[in-house]
Amino acid sequence: MEKSSLVLFLDALDREGRVERCRHPTDRRAHIVHLTDEGAARFEQVGLGLYRQQQENLAVLSEAEQAEMIEMMDRLTAHLAAG
Repeated sequence: MEKSSLVLFLDALDREGRVERCRHPTDRRAHIVHLTDEGAARFEQVGLGLYRQQQENLAVLSEAEQAEMIEMMDRLTAHLAAG
């Protein structure tokens, strides 16, 4: 993610009360970002929705097929990362 995009994303989350930024205690150039209670609840809600959708999407595959697909995707990711 580009630095400028990340800043805009964090600004939006901060405005919505989902994160708070605090100055780093020893590095004045850096901030520490924490989820607020509201942000954690929203993260959990969104995560649950994504999990349910994933389960629905993968329901057409058996557990063995899902495991095989994940193994192949891991191999592909490792290959691409190696360049």
